[in-house]
Amino acid sequence: MKKSILNILFLLFPIIIFSQKTIDSIQKYIYNDNLKADYYTRKFLNVSFENENLHNQIQAYYYLGYIKRQLNDIDSSLYFYNKGHKIAKEHDLKKMLLNITINKAILFYTNAYYKDALNLYQEALTIALNLNDDETVKSINVFIALIKLKTGKVHEAIRIFKKSYSQEKNSKDQSLLESYIAQSYLETKLLDSASLYIHKGLYNSHKNNDTELNIRFIILKGELAFLNRNYKNAKKSYLKALKNAKKINSKILQEGIEYNIAKLYKKEGNITQSNKIIKAILASSRKKCFEELTDYYKLLAENYKEIDSLKESNFYFEKFAHENNKQNKKRFSTTENLHQIDLEKINTEKESQKKQKIYLFIITLSLIIVFVLFYFRNKKLTKQNQVRFDNLMQKIKAFEIKQKETLEQSVIHTDSLNKKPTITEDTIEKQEIVTVQTPPIATPITDVPSAIIEDEVTTTEATKNDTSSYIIKDEKVFEILKKLKKLEEKEYYLKQECTLHNVAKKLKTNTAYLSKIVNNELDKNFSTYINELRINYAIIELKNNSRLRSYSTKAIAEEMGYKSSDSFTRYFKIATGISPSVYIKKINDL
Repeated sequence: MKKSILNILFLLFPIIIFSQKTIDSIQKYIYNDNLKADYYTRKFLNVSFENENLHNQIQAYYYLGYIKRQLNDIDSSLYFYNKGHKIAKEHDLKKMLLNITINKAILFYTNAYYKDALNLYQEALTIALNLNDDETVKSINVFIALIKLKTGKVHEAIRIFKKSYSQEKNSKDQSLLESYIAQSYLETKLLDSASLYIHKGLYNSHKNNDTELNIRFIILKGELAFLNRNYKNAKKSYLKALKNAKKINSKILQEGIEYNIAKLYKKEGNITQSNKIIKAILASSRKKCFEELTDYYKLLAENYKEIDSLKESNFYFEKFAHENNKQNKKRFSTTENLHQIDLEKINTEKESQKKQKIYLFIITLSLIIVFVLFYFRNKKLTKQNQVRFDNLMQKIKAFEIKQKETLEQSVIHTDSLNKKPTITEDTIEKQEIVTVQTPPIATPITDVPSAIIEDEVTTTEATKNDTSSYIIKDEKVFEILKKLKKLEEKEYYLKQECTLHNVAKKLKTNTAYLSKIVNNELDKNFSTYINELRINYAIIELKNNSRLRSYSTKAIAEEMGYKSSDSFTRYFKIATGISPSVYIKKINDL
């Protein structure tokens, strides 16, 4: 098995090497030697058919179409492009189909068949959008702008070019757009703006080593000098551009430059030399589009009129009129198409704007409803908070009155004890009865449910054991409650270390005894007992201590013995019905 795979690889390897070498040769000669490029491309095409390689077949047809396009052989170029287009379409090779379609459009554009070019660009645009190829979409929009430029919609074209230019990051593509913008400004006679982009383009095309584009900028520099009537500098630029165009063997560029030089000779009064150049261009093997022929015949007609050769002038004028008529028909037809495309675009944009307005209305309405609901909910909550706060303040007031009364009674009782009564057997007996009574634990202000589990209070396994078997004597109960009361007075419950385990340790008992006593005597579990003490303390302290009210919720929570502000807020809200922040605000408002 391995041997057969190796044999296949050895058979394919020379083909791959051959294909790559052939492609390299094609790319080497395609811009400067059409005959050699054609020879290598046909070899490449034959190999691609032998290997049944569809991609290479389409690529070969693309190269052949491009070579013929350079020679302005429209029919042959279109024939090869159509071949590649057919294969790509039949086998749904969308990227290659896109490339061929764009190049067909360029062929029509360069030969002034703008309507056909526009239709193909629209077809390419649909493919590019389906492929989510944003870069190609931008390029096609630039190509459509070029058609707008050619059909007189110069300002629209400039707007599209400049928009693409501002978004473009590739320096080579930026240089190309600079040439389009410069050409557009020359069309509108905005020479200062044109000059700016020409100088940018000359620098960037030279930096990018793009010879063909650099030649185009030198031509544009010559056109700028010509429009400024600086014919000497114009001629200098044209001759430099012609020299470079001959180096890369570009017939299209050469003949375009020669036409510009012929116009210069006319301005200098050298009609004979101007006519000689134009006739040489017309006699060349390269096929001319009717747009080029219109320019050439018009110049010849004007030249012969200058030297009073009316017969020749009329002859070329008739030719000019014929070609110009064809050109105008094409332009009018293309303008109609552009207008239709623009209308469709406007309608699409209007529909999109309409949908956006509907969405905006729905979103705005939803926001208003949410705002109204929020407003009324907030108003209701504020009212509830006020009622809860008022109730709380009444409880605090009642608590403070009761505490004051208890304190007064305690003072009277202390004074009576300070007197030296006669000690009898009856008084001793009564004193013993008093000391056996359970001291009052701090009365809670809040009604905290006993079902709350305090996550800040750590219990031990002892609390999980069944404590019902313990029988605690009254003396022991009294002793533990007395010690617990002392811890309360020392505000031990405000320490984070205040847990069942630590309290039991301080009272010199075990957690089971302590838990049982708190449950039986105070009618609540240890966690609820500690939380009541902390929240009661927080309520009174926040009311009386403005400095504490200035603390953050987290800092207040830590002062009350909680490890987190969430726990403190939760227990405070359960106990009072309002959050600490609301309570503090209302106290401050008072």
